[in-house]
Amino acid sequence: MTESFYRHPAVRAFSQAGNDLLSWFNDLLSLERDAATSGGHNLVLALAAERHVPPEEAAAAARERWHRTMREFPALRAAVPPHGAAGRRYLDGVEFAVRGTMDWSYESARYN
Repeated sequence: MTESFYRHPAVRAFSQAGNDLLSWFNDLLSLERDAATSGGHNLVLALAAERHVPPEEAAAAARERWHRTMREFPALRAAVPPHGAAGRRYLDGVEFAVRGTMDWSYESARYN
């Protein structure tokens, strides 16, 4: 895979969306635990602090952001120009990371 593939704006947008999806999903699920145990190291709590709103309001905004990004995710992938089998494997890997995070989160004893 060439470096130009990873630097392509469509690949970067898709990759960023994938990272956002798994990060926000994790922090929405772990919000209560993180508020009690991790000293506020959570994207939702950071959003609440930045906007000067209660965590519940920040969580609602984070959920909307997550849903919006999930709706856009297929179109972001479709915007990536063809780059052969290696490019497909990379894009699949981003999607698998998002889905794997979701599956693990629901199956893990880490979350209620």
